[in-house]
Amino acid sequence: EELGFDSTAIPEHYFMNYISCPSILLFAVKLSQLVSLRIVSAVIPLPYYHPLRLAQEIALADVLTGGRLELGIGRGTYDFEFNRLQISKDQNREIFQENLDIMIKAWTSDGDFSYDGKFFQFPETCVLPKPLQRPHPPIWMAGQSQFSVQWAIHHGYHVMNAPQRRPFTYLEEICGIYREALKVAGKTSDELQLSILRNTFLADNK
Repeated sequence: EELGFDSTAIPEHYFMNYISCPSILLFAVKLSQLVSLRIVSAVIPLPYYHPLRLAQEIALADVLTGGRLELGIGRGTYDFEFNRLQISKDQNREIFQENLDIMIKAWTSDGDFSYDGKFFQFPETCVLPKPLQRPHPPIWMAGQSQFSVQWAIHHGYHVMNAPQRRPFTYLEEICGIYREALKVAGKTSDELQLSILRNTFLADNK
């Protein structure tokens, strides 16, 4: 914050010996008491959660952080996380999309709502609290493929890409897909942004 950064991103991962944060939202609430930065989840793997419970937890975290939460979401990455949590990875794209659809309805419905999907079904249900940011915190979607980037932009979400050590040709390709998707959607890079996670090293010499 003293160096001029306006936000910080927290990853959610499990069972690693170098980067594990099992509760981004709890971390975000604590962090919000210490700094005035915006706090980005990077990312919450939606297939790990039931959407009704997660929608309420995100809304509560948004309230407790004073509306400084930005919601990074994804389908999940590592097989060992799915295996150890005993969650199937086979249909994680469909589960992700249905999960997100339910959460949006939970945040934007004026009253109770029901749902009859492929993976989730429930009767009329009250979901409170509502997020402090309306209609909901800004949404960033993890997108590493052409389909994911285009889907995110089409649905009005920012894109998180993590090329890390991949070659610059991959990054150039993703940026091209992103720019074309913006053009098709009639949006600008100010409206729907692209974030890049890249390994960076600072040193006194080469």
